[in-house]
Amino acid sequence: LMPTWLVASLTFVAYNLLGGIGIMAPIGKLVKKRSVIYWGITLAGVMLTVVAASILFSMAVYPAAIEAELPMVAVATAITLGTVYGIVLLLSMFCNALASLVAMLTYMEQKQAVFRKHKKLTLAAAAVLSWIGSLAGFGDLISVIFPVFGYLSVVFLVCMIVHFIQCKRREKQS
Repeated sequence: LMPTWLVASLTFVAYNLLGGIGIMAPIGKLVKKRSVIYWGITLAGVMLTVVAASILFSMAVYPAAIEAELPMVAVATAITLGTVYGIVLLLSMFCNALASLVAMLTYMEQKQAVFRKHKKLTLAAAAVLSWIGSLAGFGDLISVIFPVFGYLSVVFLVCMIVHFIQCKRREKQS
C-alpha cells in the first residue's frame, strides 16, 4: 500500500501526528504553562531525530536487516542485543497502547454517558477487541492497518487545517 518512500513517510508522519493529538489533547488541559508544551515538543522532536538517525545508521551498517519483518530486531540480534531490544520494544508497544487506550476511553466517556456509567465494561471490551486485532500478526498489522490509517490521517489533517483557516478568517471578519 506504500508505492514510494515519500508516500510511506508522509502517511507515517500523519498517522503519528493524529495519534499524538488524540493522546495529548486530554493532557493539554492539565498543563499550566505554555512553555512546558513548547519544551515538550522540542524534546520530542530531538528524541525522534536521534531515533531516526540511529535507525538510518543501523540500516546502512547492516543492510540485510531491511528484508526482515522487524529490521531493528534483526540488527539488535546481529549484535547480540536481540533479547534486550525485544523487551524494550514490547514495553514501548505496551506504553503506546496504554496511552492510546486512555485517550480513546477519555474521548468516549466525554461523548456518551453510557461509557461513563460502564467504565470497567468499556475497558474490558476495548482490551478484548485489541487482543483479537493483535492476533492478525505484527507484520500484517503494519503492512495494512498503518497505511490505511495513514491515508485517513492525511485526509483528516488536511480537513483540520482547512477548518482552522476558515475559523481564523471568520475571526478576522468579526
